[in-house]
Amino acid sequence: GELQERSATDTLVRVLERTGKKELDEKIALARALDRLGDARGTASLVEDLGSRDDDVRSEAARGLSAVTGEPLHHDAVRWRAWWKAYAERYRAP
Repeated sequence: GELQERSATDTLVRVLERTGKKELDEKIALARALDRLGDARGTASLVEDLGSRDDDVRSEAARGLSAVTGEPLHHDAVRWRAWWKAYAERYRAP
């Protein structure tokens, strides 16, 4: 992502979509890399995790979103979804 290498996008998405539990640091790194490439799927994955029944997953999703977006940390899924609705457009690649 830092190198703006768009050819890495598909590989990053495949890693993101692999089944199995990912550590928060890994999800954050993937979301940041994809964000730098103009791809919303990493951040969208964190937003989706807000709907988990697992309290730890929801908490990690909020922390991850804060880390990736620079928004203040909060655990309100409704606020994060409103943020996503307002800002997801900026992730669309040109």
